[in-house]
Amino acid sequence: MKVLLRVGLVAAVGCVAAAGYTADTPAWVQTSNQAAEPLLEYITKYTPENGSSIGIDQADEAVVDLKPNLYARSKEDGEKIVQQLHAKEATESDPNVLRDLEILIAAQKNSLETARLNQELMLPFYDVGQIVFQGLQALLDPRNSAGRQARAIVRLNRYAGQETGFEAITELAKARTEAMLGNAKLVRPYVSEVNDAINNTQTYLDGIAELFGTAKLTGWEQAHDALSRQLLDYKHWLQKQILPQARQTNQKTVRTSPQAGRSASLRDAGWGHSVQRRPFGNQNQETADLFRP
Repeated sequence: MKVLLRVGLVAAVGCVAAAGYTADTPAWVQTSNQAAEPLLEYITKYTPENGSSIGIDQADEAVVDLKPNLYARSKEDGEKIVQQLHAKEATESDPNVLRDLEILIAAQKNSLETARLNQELMLPFYDVGQIVFQGLQALLDPRNSAGRQARAIVRLNRYAGQETGFEAITELAKARTEAMLGNAKLVRPYVSEVNDAINNTQTYLDGIAELFGTAKLTGWEQAHDALSRQLLDYKHWLQKQILPQARQTNQKTVRTSPQAGRSASLRDAGWGHSVQRRPFGNQNQETADLFRP
């Protein structure tokens, strides 16, 4: 599993809030942008890597939230946003704004439903190497300013738990998975994605070093050394604890309740492996849904 908000929500917010203000900006665009602000804050709070990918500078030094009670916390915040958007919808008359509100509400509701299904049916699993690589790649893109690239050092230190108040992302990911391992009913990750996480560990570490080297930054090396030890330990943990339990089929469709009368393709909908990005080369800035609250 990856770790950022679902693509649909990020894309919806990015589209609605993309326009900046100028003297010629229509009033309805400003209203729509203001309506999207709580969702931008939500993305920045829980999956700042997604925020970085759509140009939220305030998110650049932050790292994904994998702390305890993530699902409950993100659900509560997400539902409040839906309520706020519905309240705006009830008093809005401009059809352009109403269209944007409809997009935002639908995207947030879908995001919350996906999170619920994942929480109830899927064992949390994280390809931490991929999460870290993509989070740093978004900042170290050569098209970014030197100042923005430098923020990747702060993010790296936080991933590696080298800054006060931050725990290593590998330990947080393990804790989230281990907390649910005792539930035999939860669907285990597909063996192929577990093997990808294991086999690509060194590739991601080398890629991170290459990104920093290309950006001609210094001061990242110590945190990278710490991250290397942590990811190698995480790799061994995956081999010992998760790989033996991995499912051998890539079947992803799980039947929901009879009342729902439908199936949910969980990993295609959620912090799942819906987008596989190469560790090197020119890549666009779309972010797979790494976030699975």
